[in-house]
Amino acid sequence: MIKRLLIIQSIVIILLVFLLTIYGRDEFHDHNQDQDRLENESFVISGNKLSLSETTQNLIGLRVQKVNSKVYAFNRELPGMIMPVTELIEAQRDTKILDLAISETSSRLNQRQQDLSRILNLFEAGKKASSRQLELAELEVEENEKVLKELLEEKEFLKLKIMATWSENIADMLGSEDQNFISILNKKTQIARFAIRDKIQIKNAKWWVNRVGE
Repeated sequence: MIKRLLIIQSIVIILLVFLLTIYGRDEFHDHNQDQDRLENESFVISGNKLSLSETTQNLIGLRVQKVNSKVYAFNRELPGMIMPVTELIEAQRDTKILDLAISETSSRLNQRQQDLSRILNLFEAGKKASSRQLELAELEVEENEKVLKELLEEKEFLKLKIMATWSENIADMLGSEDQNFISILNKKTQIARFAIRDKIQIKNAKWWVNRVGE
């Protein structure tokens, strides 16, 4: 009899523990859900996130700023030098001299070509023009063409020389009165040249120059 009673008590205890486990777990989850989702007129809690209304933020003096992304780059020290403008000044002077000579030679060539055409017409018409005059006119045209070609080649060589030392943009400004170019010649704008060993993104780099001793 006692043994049977103990068995019944054991079964009842096991049943109570089982029911307590089931209902206790449900109650625990319900409580967590209530804690995870508390809503109020001034704030909202959802999981590990807290949302405050604009009024509450103003009351507690909270200021929210938008996050700005930044790109960080390695600092590099590159050896460089300020380019001397003596060569550039001389090239500017020589280019202007060449431009003047080219202009004068072109005008003279145009005149000699007109003379040759006039003498040729007279010679073919059998009028006051000899073969000697025609020959001299042709020689003058050829001589001026030769001089003009040499002047143009000299100017092109000078441009290529400056391009190799400086840049194509600066070489293209030789002989002009471009304000940026004049600023370089007057040393109001200085150009620095750097020795870059590695390949870098020039457009994404920031440059500054420290003079020796500073």
